[in-house]
Amino acid sequence: MTETHIGFEIEKKGYKREQVDSYIKKLSDAYQTTYDEYQEINNKYNELLEYCGNTSAQLQPSTHAAIMANTLKYTEILAQKIIADAQAEASQILTDAQNAKNEVETVVSEAKETAQNIIMSAETDAAMVAIQVRKNLELAYNTMGQAASEVERIFEYRIHENENALIA
Repeated sequence: MTETHIGFEIEKKGYKREQVDSYIKKLSDAYQTTYDEYQEINNKYNELLEYCGNTSAQLQPSTHAAIMANTLKYTEILAQKIIADAQAEASQILTDAQNAKNEVETVVSEAKETAQNIIMSAETDAAMVAIQVRKNLELAYNTMGQAASEVERIFEYRIHENENALIA
C-alpha cells in the first residue's frame, strides 16, 4: 500500500481536502489490514501455545521444546517483518511529505518571483509614464509661454492700432 509519490493539488487554503481524506483512508485501511493480520497470527500463536500446554503430557520434552522454539522463531520473524514494513511505510510517508513540502516551497518561490517581476514591471511602467507626463507638462508650459507671448503681441498691436486711430 505504499505509493511512490503523493500529488495533492493545492487550493487557496491548502491541499484539496478530498485527496487528503482519500489518502488518510488508504493509510487507515492498510493499518487495519496489518492489524487484523497481526491479530490473526497472534490468535493462532495463542492457540498453538494452548495446544502445547494441553498436550504437554502427551508430547516428549524434546518435541514440546522444538514446537516452542519454532513458534518463537516464526513469531520473531513475523514481528521483524511487521516492524520493517511499518518502518518502510513510515519512511515513504516522510519522503512523500518532504516532496510535498518541496513542491509547496517551489510554488511559493515561483509566486514570489512572479510578484517581484510584476512589481518591477509596474515600477518601470510608472517611471515611463512619469517621464512622459513631465515631457507633456514641459510642452504645455512652452505652449502656454508661446500663447502668452502671442496674446501680448496681439494686445500691443491693438493698443498701437488704437493710438494710431486716435492720432489720425
